[in-house]
Amino acid sequence: MKKTKIPLGQLLLRGYRWCDQGLRRELSERGWPDITPSQSTLMAHVRSEGIRITELARRMGVTRQAAHHLVQELHQNGFVVIHDDPSNLSAKLVVLSPDGEIIVRDALAIYVELERALSGKIGAKAVKDLRASLESDWGSPLV
Repeated sequence: MKKTKIPLGQLLLRGYRWCDQGLRRELSERGWPDITPSQSTLMAHVRSEGIRITELARRMGVTRQAAHHLVQELHQNGFVVIHDDPSNLSAKLVVLSPDGEIIVRDALAIYVELERALSGKIGAKAVKDLRASLESDWGSPLV
């Protein structure tokens, strides 16, 4: 019986979940409040200069209401601040708070540790090749 190949998209999602679970576990061990996978994903898109909630929703592929709900949760945890957008007073900008800046720095350091751990599991060359493949310009999807 021929073994069915796992689709590449599923393998990429599996790798993403491995990284996200490791990140959230390490953040928790460093004393940060638990965050959900959705909150983690949203935090990856917030920068110091700010981003509109509508843009967060677009990047995450969720509704504006869902993004707004996640922003409110992160605001309650003290990770983001919500400001009026000076270029459009009907829009809101989400900006990292001082604690948000610190948790993002911790997250980036954890990603370095996770990459090192992955190198130990699958080999440094495999991680280097994986990184090169993921950094390549894939162009538009065919489908």
